[in-house]
Amino acid sequence: MRKRFFSILSLFLFTFLLVGCAHNISNGFNVYLKEHPSSLPKEDIAVSYSIDPATLHKVYSFRCFSTGIANRWIINVGDMLRDYLELKGPQIFKEFVPYKEGCSIPLHIKFAVTNYAFKNFKTLVSMNITVYKNNQLLFSKNYSASGRSEGGKIFWGGAYAQRYAVHQSTQYAFDSIMRRFIQDLNAKIR
Repeated sequence: MRKRFFSILSLFLFTFLLVGCAHNISNGFNVYLKEHPSSLPKEDIAVSYSIDPATLHKVYSFRCFSTGIANRWIINVGDMLRDYLELKGPQIFKEFVPYKEGCSIPLHIKFAVTNYAFKNFKTLVSMNITVYKNNQLLFSKNYSASGRSEGGKIFWGGAYAQRYAVHQSTQYAFDSIMRRFIQDLNAKIR
């Protein structure tokens, strides 16, 4: 009887670990950004921008024991970067428009996320940013940043706080990269 009880319990626990929900937590990042403004430098520069196609299709997923190991958290990295640039770009630059063939704006910025991870309750991002002036390479540089750790938020809020924690940590990492990039851009064009 006892052996049967432990067999059933083991089967239940094994099933519990395999069955869970998949949560796309990149949805709503644009709303988060609107509700949580950040302080970024303002530049009197007109630029066009593009996002590397591989970045637009980049997906990262993870499991987090503290929010239920059965849950899988999915992040569409390209969608989050696009949301970030569409909202923050016009706040930073005088003009910030998506690149189109025949664009007359002399400065073009290309963004490519080379690595994205959410580990130890924080976002880790590596991004290559390439700048062209009049269709000539001005500079290309790799930037890395980590968001603030959101362990307390995840511990106390559980699965309900996971989306918010990823959004907050990702915004912090993207902001950090943009601040350093703006400094580098100013050094090259001024």
